[in-house]
Amino acid sequence: MKFRIKLFIATFLIVSAGFCLGGTLLIVQNFNYSLNARINHALAEHITIKYFYETQLIDNILQGHEMSNELLDLTAEGIAERLSWSGITSFSAQYLNGTYESHYEIIRSGDQYHLNISSVSSMLNTNYCVTSTTDITAVYAEFSYQIRNMMLTNAMILVFLAVALYILSLAITRPISKLSKAAERIASGNYGERVTMRGDDEVAALHDLFRSLYYRVYTSIRRCADLFGALRSSVESGNGNDTRDFWTHTAD
Repeated sequence: MKFRIKLFIATFLIVSAGFCLGGTLLIVQNFNYSLNARINHALAEHITIKYFYETQLIDNILQGHEMSNELLDLTAEGIAERLSWSGITSFSAQYLNGTYESHYEIIRSGDQYHLNISSVSSMLNTNYCVTSTTDITAVYAEFSYQIRNMMLTNAMILVFLAVALYILSLAITRPISKLSKAAERIASGNYGERVTMRGDDEVAALHDLFRSLYYRVYTSIRRCADLFGALRSSVESGNGNDTRDFWTHTAD
């Protein structure tokens, strides 16, 4: 695999992971903030409705109704009919025959999400649990919408990024590839190879070193060729003095 391709793949994967991870973290953080805000709002509404319920329950008891499970249900039904101003979709109360702790939970039903809040109260030595249900589907729908938009946006950005990174990788590796091909041609015997490159970066500095090395090698080869030609001429002519002169010249 060529260096250009390795550079492109590595850079693309790193940047892609950064985009996806960063976008996902932002969306999840925003979702948690929205969900916590909705839960806190639902808890405040639950406390308010519970106060109204206990007030109505006291009124019913003062009117002579006996404290019972039927009275709890009847009072809860009356409160549930007046919940249009709140985000609570249902309200109920039930008699407790044992220990029970206040809590809330998110329940999923298909594409719908509901927040159930239950709290414990006591009146006339009777323990009962008040439960309210709030529809929080909109919070999860917004989260899904943001995730889809992020995926679409990331896909568009990554396509543009892939093109930009490919062009950048070509700009980085093309001079190196040019030097590599020139070195191969020189190694194959083409000593007239010339390489021209402009710039002031590290690749340009490498090019200058390559040219310096090339001219030194080329000069040495030309000198060896000239000396070899002179030696051959001396041997063919049988002139020993010329040969000794040649070696003396060479030693100098």
